[in-house]
Amino acid sequence: RLWAAFSFTWAPLVPAWFLDGPAAGPFSAAFYGGGLLLALTVLGSLRKSFAQWRLERMVLAPDPYLEEAVAELEDAPAPKKPKKKTRKAKKKSGKGGKES
Repeated sequence: RLWAAFSFTWAPLVPAWFLDGPAAGPFSAAFYGGGLLLALTVLGSLRKSFAQWRLERMVLAPDPYLEEAVAELEDAPAPKKPKKKTRKAKKKSGKGGKES
């Protein structure tokens, strides 16, 4: 793409350089049009390169929330198993026993 835009820029410049008067007008206009096309092509290429660079940078960046979660998991004590209530504990609480 860049080479095509470059060719559209310099090819009309050659006749415009050697011609004088009104005959050089269309070639000069084509040269300026090619220059504009070249500038737009370069800007588009830079924009795509920047977007790709930004995407790669975001993909490679560590996630701070995940790092904090790992640190919290390492610092937290291991969860304890809940104790099962025995029959004696159930009777003391008044569930399942006779009311007096």
